[in-house]
Amino acid sequence: MADRREAPRGRRGAGRPRAAQALIVPPLLLIVLAACSAASTPLPGGSSAPLASSASAPSLAQATAGASETSLPTAPAGVPTAAPDHKYDCAKLISDPEMRQATGLPSAKFFQQELWTDTPGLPEGETYCQFFANQGGISIALTVATGPAFTQFEAAIEAAGSAGREELPGIGEHASYSPAIHTGGARTHGVLVLLKINDLSGSGLAGLDLKTAFIGVLTIVVGRV
Repeated sequence: MADRREAPRGRRGAGRPRAAQALIVPPLLLIVLAACSAASTPLPGGSSAPLASSASAPSLAQATAGASETSLPTAPAGVPTAAPDHKYDCAKLISDPEMRQATGLPSAKFFQQELWTDTPGLPEGETYCQFFANQGGISIALTVATGPAFTQFEAAIEAAGSAGREELPGIGEHASYSPAIHTGGARTHGVLVLLKINDLSGSGLAGLDLKTAFIGVLTIVVGRV
């Protein structure tokens, strides 16, 4: 699916695991999955994962212009209709033991949740769940997008094309991931489940079976949205 930028958001720093203070995967995660593998653009929450080159994706202002809190923007041609915006509880989407089993990271643990309703700048309808593993050396960023967030992200995914993307059959209506940028996601009944696993320590992700991790996490979360 698509990749998001990772850009610093100052107020997130307090109490964050050591490695994550330098780089954290952000909420507006996973836009432009394949197109951004060559060029990273800073995005909220961390340091450098792709989102930019989203010239063809509507801005938040464009996407939500004239819309009430419960209405949805008109989806561009070819983009599926979004489910109404909805708040999710990260703890109910996937537990720590399930995350550990799915990713093969025995120290994976939930760190924090953010909603568009309590974090300025998030698109309406976005729930962001941040996990860390290996003492903050690996970030696991999970986003669920509904409403305007779904429409914005899905339009950017379509604009990005499919180069470097591997299909993950049997998860929702459509699922895929990009091994090169450790990013992927799934779509189901107007909801996007987006995932990025990022090495923050510089030691790489050696020994981690990324494809299995993406299949495991996406299968669990898609079954609960």
